[in-house]
Amino acid sequence: MNDNKTKGRSIEITGLGRAFGSFWAVRQVDLSVGRGEIFGLVGPDGAGKTTVMRMAAGVLIPSEGDIVIDGHSVVSDPEKVKIRIGYMSQRFGLYGDLTVLENLRFYEIFMKYRKRKGRQRKRGFSASVTLRHSKTGKPGTCQAG
Repeated sequence: MNDNKTKGRSIEITGLGRAFGSFWAVRQVDLSVGRGEIFGLVGPDGAGKTTVMRMAAGVLIPSEGDIVIDGHSVVSDPEKVKIRIGYMSQRFGLYGDLTVLENLRFYEIFMKYRKRKGRQRKRGFSASVTLRHSKTGKPGTCQAG
């Protein structure tokens, strides 16, 4: 899917929509994010932010439109997208009986990261969000913000 339309962009969303039965959670979303840009999805509860993120991560297939990440389509090649993007749901993807580090290790294995690369990512992640103070704590005891 590497073509001139997505050149220089890390994320290209066109005509994105997701229906659950007759209810459209997301409809006709278009978004372009260039390499190195930082963006956020902001809106009230129920606006479709999580649905868009789940589709971008290849966890949920769009009902219409497409998302191209780093030149790869979530519709036609979701596995190539999944190895380029990380997604962990704040609420539903964490196991409350595991520590923060045990949850990270589970996702490393689940996403088939190599041990060394996983440890490097975990150290970097730990340092960047100061998980060092809550490594042994349960996810429910960590601040969400």
